[in-house]
Amino acid sequence: MKTCFIIMPFSNATFQKTTLGKEELDFIYSDFIKRTIEDFKIDDKSYFTEVLRFDHKFGSIIKGIVQKLKDADLVIADLTGLNHNVMYELGVRHSLKRGTIMLSQDIESIPSDLKDYMTVKYEYCSGNVLEQKKNYDAFRHDLHQSINQLITTSKTDSPILDYLEKKELYRNEKEIETIKLNAVILDAIYEDYDELSELISDETLQKDIDENIFRELINFFLNNIQAKFRDLNIPMFSSILYSDLVIAQVLLDDLLRRFMMQDSFISLGNIIPEENIFDKQSLKEDIKKPFVNPFGLRWKKEIKTITIQDVFKNDEGVLNMEVLEDLKDYIEEEAKRLNIENEIELLLRN
Repeated sequence: MKTCFIIMPFSNATFQKTTLGKEELDFIYSDFIKRTIEDFKIDDKSYFTEVLRFDHKFGSIIKGIVQKLKDADLVIADLTGLNHNVMYELGVRHSLKRGTIMLSQDIESIPSDLKDYMTVKYEYCSGNVLEQKKNYDAFRHDLHQSINQLITTSKTDSPILDYLEKKELYRNEKEIETIKLNAVILDAIYEDYDELSELISDETLQKDIDENIFRELINFFLNNIQAKFRDLNIPMFSSILYSDLVIAQVLLDDLLRRFMMQDSFISLGNIIPEENIFDKQSLKEDIKKPFVNPFGLRWKKEIKTITIQDVFKNDEGVLNMEVLEDLKDYIEEEAKRLNIENEIELLLRN
């Protein structure tokens, strides 16, 4: 069911030293505009099943009109006389939705910002029946032509939507805030990832660091990365990425448990001095020990083993290639959809 909502003056429209009263405006509404809309057909069927203007006698004017402006498939705005209420309502409609045609008996009075959009000029002459029919026929032809153009093309009919690159709604500020926050978190993850990558790959650096300090540094960076992963807000409908993020968090949890367990063994070893009770494996060696790659379990891929060094191996690290690169692509695609590429580019410094 297609609906049309008409906004126009109710009582007076003054232009070029002419004033139209309520009776004449009611006639223009019913016998010009409403009649023409109801006569518009596609495949010999009326296209608009409901054509009306707001009944100001009942209900809240503001709430009622805004609701109609939001819901209507087509809004006809008669700007004759540049009535303040009509101009305000037109601005509301232009901000909410595509599907607006402007009318005026005084086309030259329409603000220049609006003249490039869908506008139909019409004439009204109450004293001459023949002239009135001629005016109506011309108006009917022009308005039907505009409606057809509106429903068969993507031509922009609103300066606001035009500014917003023909989007039909204002950009979703909540979505934008979420994507920006994800970008900030990803940038912070990359910083910790790079630090950890350097720490576990530089053997010269490891020789100069005490074993316990080395352990503390790895725990610090792992905990940081894990906490930031949990702060990401990725919708479940991005199924593959969401699944990879879950796997990444399981992997980080497992690595942290390994180090915590070793910490416990070392502490107990200090309490119970007997030799060979605990095998105090050096963490510098442990980062080279293989374990099952959890990402290899997806889609029945060949299961392979990896090391901690493989997980954080610079650009070729498993965590980067399996998750972080896809996460960055997702954020950039969302930024493009929301038209905030430049803002996200500044946040993603890595």
